[in-house]
Amino acid sequence: AGTYCDGKFYASVTKDFYGYIQSITNVTVDVATGSVTIYDVPEADRVYANVSVNMSADPVSGTIYSINYGESLDDYVLCTFDPAANTYTHVAPLTDHYWAFCISPEGVMYGVNDFGEVKSIDMATGAETATVAATNFTPATLQSACWSPTDKRIYWAACNYSQGCLIAIDPATGVAETLTTFAGGSEFIGLYCTDPVADAKAPAGVDGLQVRYASTGSTRATVSCTMPRRTVDGSALHSPFTFTLSADGKELVSTTALQPGEQFSGSYDLPEGRCAIEAVCTNEHGRGVPVKLSTFTGIDAPGAVVPEAMVLDYT
Repeated sequence: AGTYCDGKFYASVTKDFYGYIQSITNVTVDVATGSVTIYDVPEADRVYANVSVNMSADPVSGTIYSINYGESLDDYVLCTFDPAANTYTHVAPLTDHYWAFCISPEGVMYGVNDFGEVKSIDMATGAETATVAATNFTPATLQSACWSPTDKRIYWAACNYSQGCLIAIDPATGVAETLTTFAGGSEFIGLYCTDPVADAKAPAGVDGLQVRYASTGSTRATVSCTMPRRTVDGSALHSPFTFTLSADGKELVSTTALQPGEQFSGSYDLPEGRCAIEAVCTNEHGRGVPVKLSTFTGIDAPGAVVPEAMVLDYT
């Protein structure tokens, strides 16, 4: 299973043999730098509740959702995945098995069941709310889906034992269309769309977002950026618009006093540890393109030394 979110690709790979889990490996790839972080789940935590069979990201909140096994291999639950802690949090039991799923900016989850039917799903309860399309494609093996905010369609990298193809589904009309086939019946996990989530007339992203600390190890920092001059579709951005800056989801400032292209700078006490900074502008057409930055606040001290036992073997 895998998904892309905020410049990083997350994957979870499980090796098992007749009910025995040999390994669970979580992989994080920084798409911009190519750096790879690998986490091997400890043996004590190698249980099927920690096995992801499919992943997708909420395009608005950036929360990573995962479908995991439930109390048995015939049951499935919707979870959130924390890539920093490598842990899953139970959200709701699911009433069916889904080969692929995605989430719209409106917070609607769409899943493809064993018969190739696309269902809308209540993310709070896991209950199906409607059948939005019948694709007439019976899925099998690995696959994934994503949402396009531009044309408001689901894109499904579908696969079974005879073919692989890209299917577009319009949940508003129920129309499903095969766009292309994959050579050799290729399988794709972590399918994602590069289209911006924001409305075409909403503000584009700010430029040059950066954090400068007052001194090494300080929690006081100056956050600066430049307001966008354009909307998502490239038109000129006009006032008024609201600029909002937040740290780990907590609002630092929200103002309508800035103009397109104007420089912003503010000094704030940031939360200690790894901190996510987000800057976004909003106008009458909705929330614009968010720009995010990850930084570390405070003193990054190594942890305590863990005592280890050493055994000498003189044989």
